[in-house]
Amino acid sequence: MTNKIYIIANWKMNPQNKQDATDLLENISKEIDSNYREKVEVIVLPPYVLIQDVANLFDKYSLSFNLGAQNIFWQNSGAFTGEISPRMIKEIGCKYILIGHSERKIYLGETINMIEKKIKIAIEEQLIPILCLSPRKDSMENFSEELAIYLKNVSDDYKQKIIFVYEPTEAISTQGGKIPLLEELIGMKKNIEKMICPNARIIYGGSVNSSNIKQFVQEAGFNGALVGAKSLDPKEFSSIINQIVQS
Repeated sequence: MTNKIYIIANWKMNPQNKQDATDLLENISKEIDSNYREKVEVIVLPPYVLIQDVANLFDKYSLSFNLGAQNIFWQNSGAFTGEISPRMIKEIGCKYILIGHSERKIYLGETINMIEKKIKIAIEEQLIPILCLSPRKDSMENFSEELAIYLKNVSDDYKQKIIFVYEPTEAISTQGGKIPLLEELIGMKKNIEKMICPNARIIYGGSVNSSNIKQFVQEAGFNGALVGAKSLDPKEFSSIINQIVQS
């Protein structure tokens, strides 16, 4: 187990071209505290078409960031038009894979069964899932059953490798941006941990910025954050990381 804090940049369907990605990472490299490697593991999830370019830009700007993808299919080959397999993702240097993000559930109809299959094949291919969870505090029993489905074939060892994201749907900026109260954050983090295993890596996702990152990490005890919109702002994203480094 690592004690590092995970800051994950979910670029979603951005930026639109290689030059914009270059400008973003160049500016982050200028703003970020040079000691970030000691406390923070930074993971960037670009659109598929920019993954290889982003890997090259990490080297160009001496950024010790890790790569991930925003989605995978649950088989490695076949007649699945438009899908990307785990082996393809590994081939271009990805270590992490985002699974079950709320936007995919809302807009693309992703189901519990589909998510479970993606977790299974990700682990078979030795990718590390970044698994998004959206439990409702008034329906923890249903959530417990859902989580049991996701983890039914996952070893205790691998449970400690997965990065679990507590992602309250109402807190996502595109869904209202309402962040739960601190007591709710603390309680939910403890509840999720009990359902998974001791020392599970649980991070927070939903309207994260430089003004509230300390609330999630230092006050609520999360192991990091999944950052959406603010990961595309080099000053904001660097400030999120720098506050952890300098605390």
